[in-house]
Amino acid sequence: MRAVQRPEEEPGHQERSEIMPAASKEIVADSADRLFTAIEQGDFAAVERMWSDDIAVWRVGARRDPSKPDGKARALRVIGWFISATTERHYEVLDRRFFDGGFVQQHVLHATGHAGQSISMRVCIVIRVGGDGRLERIDEYFDPAEIAPLLDTRDGVTMTTLETLLNDPDVAGVWNLVPDRSAITFKIPNMWGLLRVKGRFTEFSGDGQLTGKGAVFGRLDIRAASLDTGIGRRDKHLRSADFFDVERFGEISVVVTGVQPTKGNTGELRAAFTIKGITAPLPLTATITELDDGSIRIAAGAKIERTQFDLGWNRLGMIGSTATAGAEAVFARAAQ
Repeated sequence: MRAVQRPEEEPGHQERSEIMPAASKEIVADSADRLFTAIEQGDFAAVERMWSDDIAVWRVGARRDPSKPDGKARALRVIGWFISATTERHYEVLDRRFFDGGFVQQHVLHATGHAGQSISMRVCIVIRVGGDGRLERIDEYFDPAEIAPLLDTRDGVTMTTLETLLNDPDVAGVWNLVPDRSAITFKIPNMWGLLRVKGRFTEFSGDGQLTGKGAVFGRLDIRAASLDTGIGRRDKHLRSADFFDVERFGEISVVVTGVQPTKGNTGELRAAFTIKGITAPLPLTATITELDDGSIRIAAGAKIERTQFDLGWNRLGMIGSTATAGAEAVFARAAQ
């Protein structure tokens, strides 16, 4: 466990004290009671009002660099998730000690999820309070495994709602596709449905932009000649004029101009495909998640009618008319 740094030892403490005097014990006690009561009652707005605009929040098990505390927007996302993921919340306070301008508290956090799952998590929390009663710093220590029953997790990914993620100002900016962590695939029935041909594209690039206000823009460019089904003769035919005609149309592109969140971390991407020089709208159902390292993963799929893009060659009707395209694309924030 990280040693608790005394308030007078923290960087910037002296400067902050000159701006605003430390809160009295009475103010600190009142702020503590109001904070935990607001969370128990699910009053997110009250919690938000109690936090200073430049609050720093550190918690054990944070997904990002543990040496860098979260700002207000990202930390509030955690509070919002916790309130929305639980039906009942109660703090069993074991001990509370005051220091100049703050307090240290040990408690057991009891909570019940929507599916009836429950936690009783032991926590140690250190909170600094400003002279105006608003919280300036939170350091929280607990065993992350104890909160697992409330989490909807897959492969180590903590799920948050897509709408919350897209409206987080901390994610605003340009994001670049990471090819070696991504995959572009396709599959199609063959031999009158008796076989299913699977393939992938091995060369692609892309980028996207999040505004932090819900809007999304992005582009994926795929080198058509990089298709690979594992059989050279078949790949040569797919590259020919019967199908992708890669000599004339070297690139396949997907342009995303918006997203409509649906449920949880899923949404409908407003997208347009360009294949063999033909552009057509093709909505994509996507799952969008923030990974442990701060990157964003988009898993999307679509049904493509081959004739819509002049890919209709079909000797004896052996090949299915509809192909399934899939992408698992990981984006990392572009260097500033």
